[in-house]
Amino acid sequence: MAAGAGGDPARIGERVLVQPMYHPEGNPDLYALETFGSERGGGFARFTTIGSAKALAIDSPLSDVELASFPCAISTAEGMIQQASLGAERVLITGASGGVGSAAIQLARRRGAHVTAITSPAKMQA
Repeated sequence: MAAGAGGDPARIGERVLVQPMYHPEGNPDLYALETFGSERGGGFARFTTIGSAKALAIDSPLSDVELASFPCAISTAEGMIQQASLGAERVLITGASGGVGSAAIQLARRRGAHVTAITSPAKMQA
């Protein structure tokens, strides 16, 4: 392992999550979006590269597997919300207790949407 040009070698070995969606550096299109593991390979690689600012330090008791589910669910939910051009409107989210569903709820609310969520009775309290 090594730090790239301008990277801090002290970060080697640090526990991080990669920002899953971001504006590609140097791209003049303000709306350009790159997704780690899709347009940029490495989502399931043992080793990969990413700019330091997109590697977010994590201090959490959650396991690596649990933490890894967040970017996957968020990227999937964000893709669906963008395809629907969701804004400050009413939205129905099914499967609301799962990873993608709970991410969709949070992302929709950040856009000002009024969310109605559906889940099974056994998962209703969650």
